[in-house]
Amino acid sequence: MTFILICALALVFVGLLVAPLVRRVIVQDGREALLFRAGQFARVLPAGAHWVAGWGVRVQEVDVREATLMVVGQEVLTADQLTLKVSVVLRYRLIKVEQALRSVQNYLEQLHLAVQEALRAAVAAKKLDELLVQREQIVEAMTPLVTEQAERVGAKVLRLTLRDFMLSGELKQSYAETVKARLEGQAALERARGETAAIRHLLNATQLMEAHPGLLQLRYLQTIDQAVTVGKGHTLMVGLPKELMPVIQAREVK
Repeated sequence: MTFILICALALVFVGLLVAPLVRRVIVQDGREALLFRAGQFARVLPAGAHWVAGWGVRVQEVDVREATLMVVGQEVLTADQLTLKVSVVLRYRLIKVEQALRSVQNYLEQLHLAVQEALRAAVAAKKLDELLVQREQIVEAMTPLVTEQAERVGAKVLRLTLRDFMLSGELKQSYAETVKARLEGQAALERARGETAAIRHLLNATQLMEAHPGLLQLRYLQTIDQAVTVGKGHTLMVGLPKELMPVIQAREVK
């Protein structure tokens, strides 16, 4: 009986010693946690309730839901050495929490730097005119570079978006003048092409009528018919070409 009592007291004593070392950890939905014991990484705790025991236990939670990183007002040089300000939005999600927190000192800074480097590389390969109309191509060029760096820190790139292309005041005015001059030049070129086509058409018609004189008479009669139709109730005076006079006189004699 004494032995049983001693064992019971011993169990109570051990329980009192161990109880403070055991605690319940609740990881919220949309988060994961890293469990450390005595400064050493132990395991990843998914969302839910967990019992953990040991000396020097520490839990670090991380949000693993979709997140947004804004890289605002980055000044970059184009291929024609013009300065452009661009903002980029990166949508991502952490898929390897251990890698994100243990492989680098700050995974957000690494993602920010990856976007900056990819943006500079993509913009430097294009001229300003191309950049303003080829946003999708810039995103396509940036995505593999950002994705590679994101995978190094345990993140997955969901989407990259370019926003706020900004030019300086002087550059904006200069660009507007350049576009205006280009449009005016294109309009003048189109007018010249139209005039050239009209002249070519007249030349072809003249050559055709010289080869077939009857076409000239037919066209003349069509013109008279149109004038009569439009000007009913009015006097129409028509000068006849001298080539038609013998025909008319011959009909009068008959």
